[in-house]
Amino acid sequence: MADWLTLKGIEKSFGSAVKALKGVDFRIGQGEIIALLGENGAGKSTLLKAITGLQPPDTGDVRWLDEAVVLSSPAKAAALGIQMVYQELNLSPHLSVAANICLGNEPTRFSIIDHKAVYQRAKEVLDAHGFAIDPAAMVDSLGPAQRQLVEIAKALARDAKVLLLDEPTSSLGEQDILSLFQTLRDLRAKGLGIVYVSHRLPECFAISDRFVILRDGELVYEAETADTDTSKVVKAMVGRDLKDFYPRAAIKPGPVKVAIDLPGFKLDIHEGEIIGIAGLTGSGRSRTLRTLFGLESSTGTLTIDGKSVPLGKGPHICIGAGVGLLTEDRKKTGLAIALPIRHNTTLAGLDKIAPGPWLLHGPDKAATQKQITALAVKTPSTENAVGNLSGGNQQKVVLGRWLHTESTVLLFDEPTRGVDVGSKVEIYERMNDVTRKGSVVVLVSSEIPELLGMSDRIAILFHGKLVTVINRADTSPERVLHWMMTGRDIAPTETADQPHQEANS
Repeated sequence: MADWLTLKGIEKSFGSAVKALKGVDFRIGQGEIIALLGENGAGKSTLLKAITGLQPPDTGDVRWLDEAVVLSSPAKAAALGIQMVYQELNLSPHLSVAANICLGNEPTRFSIIDHKAVYQRAKEVLDAHGFAIDPAAMVDSLGPAQRQLVEIAKALARDAKVLLLDEPTSSLGEQDILSLFQTLRDLRAKGLGIVYVSHRLPECFAISDRFVILRDGELVYEAETADTDTSKVVKAMVGRDLKDFYPRAAIKPGPVKVAIDLPGFKLDIHEGEIIGIAGLTGSGRSRTLRTLFGLESSTGTLTIDGKSVPLGKGPHICIGAGVGLLTEDRKKTGLAIALPIRHNTTLAGLDKIAPGPWLLHGPDKAATQKQITALAVKTPSTENAVGNLSGGNQQKVVLGRWLHTESTVLLFDEPTRGVDVGSKVEIYERMNDVTRKGSVVVLVSSEIPELLGMSDRIAILFHGKLVTVINRADTSPERVLHWMMTGRDIAPTETADQPHQEANS
């Protein structure tokens, strides 16, 4: 098939110092899915903004179906058929599905919005693509996966021919991701060109036809998906070999440090251990961490170094006992986005720098700079608003907060979600650092390879209950997924050489 869009020699600068795109060539074919990858700051966002007309390129040739065009505004890009679906979904939650799909493009009758026609138009789009969603439903009643489909339907209602997806699975569970992938394959079969931006490499290999990788504003690698592999992609992204993508250090566990006894969840964790928690969406993974951090009431008990920690009395009690929580949504519940890095870093450990009633800015800045240096946070100063940082650097700031408080029980909920490959490895290395010192990490992740790569043992939840704990060395992705989906092990004939460890063994 022909190419929908072809860009050659695209350059974009911001002032004299920052050259975001340096002569990039990029094409989007009909009926293909392109995985567009690169570390944060590589130029992906700038390229997408150039394609959508938000930030027209300074120089370069742009062609649509081999005809020269100028993408000078979002309206001109949309008129051609270029639509963007952002990571932060652009929906109005208090309007209906139909109203959202037709928003800004409503059918009218006598200059008045024709609500019946709005409903009918939305229903036609949803039915045409097999989206089982009621057009009359309110968006705020839908789950994350259905909202994602509404956003896609909104683009299709505008006759999208090129669909740009930014981290489309960041809030989806495993089954929802599989459903989304089927939707994208159906759209590809209808001739759409799809650009898929994600930090999740397994997903990119599963859904894409071609890889395009940017680094420092340049296109450094392009290959058909069938002709490449993870090591080549990672090397192209970070500019160096990553011999061990999951660099879990071999650490001999010490005595029991943490004893957890919650309803349906009983587990002892030893000094220096990383315990992974696996489970489908709704299995209780995040709720377990929130309970251990004192955010939810519980009749259970938490013991750290032999001392009982009251649960449900508030996070300050758990923080004082050495517990730190990195939440799954750093922007909503992990950071004060408008405040500087300095405040976000020292927020939970002011007693470390201000033992008296006054906060001294000297120690405050010094403590923050220590974490910036240790975690390689890319920022011009401690006073930079944390909202200005990339996703990976924002996550490092949250991690720096708990390193500053000297937390010894670290609860990590999706710590590498929306984080580039280089930052992921840096976060993994910090996990190694803290466990070498005897701290423990409880890691919740939707990525089975991450759990297998970084956990010493994996605790699996099914319908809110802990059903097994398996040694990393004794399992496989298939076995973990089987436990997650059924609450049972694979048939003994299939796992005779893979003994599993029961909870608390």
